Amino acid sequence: MSQTIQAIARLDGCRTLTVLDLQGTAHTYDDLPEFYADTTLIVNATPVGMYPNAGKSLVDLTKFAKLKGVADVIYNPARTALLLQAEALGIPYAGGLTMLVAQAKQAAEHFFGRAIDDAKIAEIGADMQRDAENIVLIGMPGCGKSTIGNALEALTGRRQIDLDAEIVKKAGKSIPEIFAEGGEEAFRQIETETVQEQSANRGVILVTGGGVVTRAENYAPLRSNGRLYHITRPVAELSREGRPLSLHADLNEMAAKRMPLYRKFADTEIANSSTPAEAAEQIWRDFHAYTRAEWAEFEHARHT
Repeated sequence: MSQTIQAIARLDGCRTLTVLDLQGTAHTYDDLPEFYADTTLIVNATPVGMYPNAGKSLVDLTKFAKLKGVADVIYNPARTALLLQAEALGIPYAGGLTMLVAQAKQAAEHFFGRAIDDAKIAEIGADMQRDAENIVLIGMPGCGKSTIGNALEALTGRRQIDLDAEIVKKAGKSIPEIFAEGGEEAFRQIETETVQEQSANRGVILVTGGGVVTRAENYAPLRSNGRLYHITRPVAELSREGRPLSLHADLNEMAAKRMPLYRKFADTEIANSSTPAEAAEQIWRDFHAYTRAEWAEFEHARHT
């Protein structure tokens, strides 16, 4: 893979190319500081960051003063730790799915002896991304995530995973029992472990608990292979039933603390102001438009 990337980089006019590895090259990862000042593009051609060992990265992008782009050959998850950091820093990035589809197109041309229009790369890539990426629902307790999740499941045929239900299975006890025995901290720890485990699924609907945003470490696994939708609803309309933290809490105070976190996590907001079915349809339309837009950028780059 590295050899291929090097060849293409040179064909595209790359003036200076440096390969770092554990051994067998002129430079190892210990030499990274030498390249902090002038590197403009980083390409990860290693399996570091791939499932089941997601969340790892070989470099810290904040060290590179002139970095203009990041690419990763990994396509599972869609966004590795490396790409998530690039996203957070506003650096243009690309994952490995484009390469996978383009490679498959060329293989098909070779084996079947007929040309395939390059436009098929974007068409197939958009379909693959849409099928593989998760829809993640976040929002205040009682905002209607579960009912919207049910409507989405009926609309799309996707499997819905309720993270609170998975927490109960994992702990072998109810959520009120977890709180009674270990407090909120014990619950949050199990929740984080469950988020990491269930985010490895692909093409599902993940319905989270209201407090999932209170731990920053939950963002990366949810976003690594998902689009996050913040379900909003007026505080006065939030249900308290079966929710230990909501039962006696000041929901206005809770909302004031959590709203900035929901907005930080979310890719978009969906108001639960009509029926769950209508909210589900709005999410599904957005999800299709989002994947088409992602691959429209590829098509634009291909033509320019």
